[in-house]
Amino acid sequence: GMRRAFTIVELLIVLGIIALLTSVVIKVSADAVIHARALQVAVNITSIMRAAQSRLLTNSATTANLADLDVNLEFPTDYALDMVYRESESAVEVKVSYIGIVSKSHISGLLAPDATVSETENEIAYSKVFPVYW
Repeated sequence: GMRRAFTIVELLIVLGIIALLTSVVIKVSADAVIHARALQVAVNITSIMRAAQSRLLTNSATTANLADLDVNLEFPTDYALDMVYRESESAVEVKVSYIGIVSKSHISGLLAPDATVSETENEIAYSKVFPVYW
């Protein structure tokens, strides 16, 4: 017997299925990349907060300079640090801000709930108040 060739319809169906599967894989990959970047930023914000707390404990000093802290950041200009001494409360408020391109809404869901998170379209800020005994 003669072998029957594939019809154009069968070939188009197979190509359609391949295209659909490819689009699903690309979407999942893109979501994974977005989540991974947000996670990296959340880890960096938390590291800056811990380093600032460590500086308060060891040096009894505040700083607004990330270079004073023991943190290694890939894009340090995306982050800002603000430490304000509140004499009346014997406390220091530490605020870490991120102004990079990673989605702020993705980041806020990953930050620990033990601090104040404020979020605008262009910035996410993570604040904690630490008691000090100076």
